[in-house]
Amino acid sequence: MDNFLLQKQAIAKACDVLFLDLLNIVYQYDGLDPTVPGTRLDCLDTFGMWFESEVLHLYNREIYVSYIGWSSKWNEWIHTVTQSARLAPLYSQSPSDEAGVFSTDGDLDTIGKQPSEENKRRRIMRFVKNPYNKNDCSEAVVLEAYNALGWYIKPTRIAEFIEDTTRLNLLLKPNVLLAPSVNSIDSDANKKTENVDR
Repeated sequence: MDNFLLQKQAIAKACDVLFLDLLNIVYQYDGLDPTVPGTRLDCLDTFGMWFESEVLHLYNREIYVSYIGWSSKWNEWIHTVTQSARLAPLYSQSPSDEAGVFSTDGDLDTIGKQPSEENKRRRIMRFVKNPYNKNDCSEAVVLEAYNALGWYIKPTRIAEFIEDTTRLNLLLKPNVLLAPSVNSIDSDANKKTENVDR
C-alpha cells in the first residue's frame, strides 16, 4: 500500500511540474511573464471585467497585481496556475488607451476625443462577455451607455447607467397581469349586461 501511495504522489508531482512547464511555454509564446514584477498584463477582475494591470509582487505561484488607474484597495493576489485564465497579454482584452486616462484623475482632456474602433469594441465586449452580467447586456445597450456618458469614463459608471436604465425600463413596461386591456374590460361589461337581461 505504501508503494502505491508513493507512486500516486510522484505522478501528481510530475503532472504539476508538466503543467507549469506548459504554462511557461504559453507565456513565452504570448510574450507574457507574470513572474516578473513590473510586468504589465490584462487581468480579469473579480467582477468579470478586463483591465490593464501591473505585477507588483511574486510569492510562490501567486502574483500581486495592481489595476492601473484604480485605487490600491482593488489590488489582489492571483494564483498563476489555478487562476491563469484571468491573465492575458497586455491589450488583448482591455482598451489600450484607458489606463492613461484613469491614472490622471480626470486631468487629461478627453472632451470630443474618440477612441479607436478596436478600443471601442473592447470596451463594449468587456460588458457583453462579462460572466457576472446581471442585466444580460447587448452590444446596443452598452453602446447607448457609452454614447450617453462618453467613451473615457470608468466602467463602473457605465455599469451603473445600464443598471439604472434597465430598472427604469422595467418600471415603465406595462404589466399585462396588473393592467388588463381595454378589450377585456369591454367583454366583461358585455357579460354582465347579458346576465342582467336574462
